[in-house]
Amino acid sequence: MNTNCRLKEDLTTAERLLAAERARLAGVKDHTFQEFKQHMLEAIARGAAHNKAQPPRTNRK
Repeated sequence: MNTNCRLKEDLTTAERLLAAERARLAGVKDHTFQEFKQHMLEAIARGAAHNKAQPPRTNRK
């Protein structure tokens, strides 16, 4: 089940990135570079905190 949650999160992230890229191509500007940078730093911090809470992943073949 953990794999399904991770896949769902990855899909959600991909959909958000695609929407952002479409908006960028359409010329929509709703964030300054500083706002974007701050959002990215916050996302990285959340991801790091999430990874600390999770047990290490093993490579299974």
